[in-house]
Amino acid sequence: MGTGAAEAIPAIGCQCLHCREARLKGGRMARKRSSVLIKLKDANILLDSHPEIQQTLNKYNINDIKAIFLSHRHFDHTSGLHEFKFWNKTINFYGGKDVIPIAKKYVKSEERKINKNFHFYELKDKQAVNLKNLKIIPFEVEHKVPTFGFLFEENGKKLMHFSDSTARLSYWQIEQMQKANIVVFHTTTYDKIASDHISVKDVLNLISRYKIENIVLTHINHTNLTHQKLVKKLSPYNNIVVAYDGLEITI
Repeated sequence: MGTGAAEAIPAIGCQCLHCREARLKGGRMARKRSSVLIKLKDANILLDSHPEIQQTLNKYNINDIKAIFLSHRHFDHTSGLHEFKFWNKTINFYGGKDVIPIAKKYVKSEERKINKNFHFYELKDKQAVNLKNLKIIPFEVEHKVPTFGFLFEENGKKLMHFSDSTARLSYWQIEQMQKANIVVFHTTTYDKIASDHISVKDVLNLISRYKIENIVLTHINHTNLTHQKLVKKLSPYNNIVVAYDGLEITI
């Protein structure tokens, strides 16, 4: 639903080569902020709600969402909730104790206050949420603010989504990472040392140490390589996919 970092690509006012090329060429060069749609047989689940969510949901004709899981309170992951104040169906919101009040504020309407069909649930570290056959395990990751990654499990298939996280992983996370069919990392930069995000180089270091079945890189900003250059750079790694807006993966 979107694969960019907080500033998106092209970032407004930015004249770096990456942003200039994205304005000129568009396509996979351009990135909206990060969000993921989990499509099940009988339900759609949204992971984070970026500022352009209204455009994205309409573009892909998504008219029914059962639940929204929020990783943390940062603007690029929550501000799209504002659009849901006009939602006319039942929807469940899940997030940390500091995120739920923000979600309520975004969806509150002057006319209706909070829609009676909206329900809010506070997530706890490794306390599973079950939605029919889907099991969602939130797990705390290291970031500037309290943040959850998510492990999705259904019929023996596992998708592990780290959200915004540093490269410092727990033993539990490393264990689950090696059991997952797909692991998603938010690699804002290529090799820049950052205090709050894992880099592409950090992920390559993980590959050298642990067996990971498949990897998706997303949440990419304009200081990282362009899409084409990043794909070329990582071409020796058959199990790494560089995400782009609109990417679909079947597990």
